[in-house]
Amino acid sequence: WRGRWEGLLFEDVERDEPDAWAAWRAAGPDFRFPEGESLREQQERVAAAIADARREAQPALLVCHGGCIRTVLCARDPRGLAAFHEWEVPNTALVQA
Repeated sequence: WRGRWEGLLFEDVERDEPDAWAAWRAAGPDFRFPEGESLREQQERVAAAIADARREAQPALLVCHGGCIRTVLCARDPRGLAAFHEWEVPNTALVQA
């Protein structure tokens, strides 16, 4: 959950909150969205949803936004959530977890 940034354009956040924007761009596992969750909390939430889906009958389709997809990709990356901004996730993509 992006807290008070929810529903805002990143360009507006960058303009209005430059220090918070810089912290976001250097995001690591403990980065917390203002009044929202940390990347680690997001990753844990997404991992729990995937685990729930895997316990159900297959196949399953999970639909989510790029931030959630990045947390899944980071779970596989030795750099962990430090690699969050390294992943390019287009507006539409199929990612097999």
